[in-house]
Amino acid sequence: MSEELLARSSFANRQHLQCADVILLEAVTLVQASWQLSSTFARYPGCLVVAVRHECGQWALLAVREHGFRMVRPGFAERIGWPALEARARDTYSRAVAS
Repeated sequence: MSEELLARSSFANRQHLQCADVILLEAVTLVQASWQLSSTFARYPGCLVVAVRHECGQWALLAVREHGFRMVRPGFAERIGWPALEARARDTYSRAVAS
């Protein structure tokens, strides 16, 4: 089991974000989400995984540094909540570290 440091940007202080392996964010649009992915990687060079959730949970983008991103959508009439996003981000991190 990995020991990654995860930070939700809306609750973490700057020092915590600078040390985080995984950062979770929230966005209103896909354009905003894609901008957050690139700017978060630029601002926090130690971060390996960034996950951005739509504010209503309709989709999420997950990205690994130096790789593309993937979009995740929930099932019909479901939403991606913070616990589900965290679980997917941790899984993405584990896979990235293992490869």
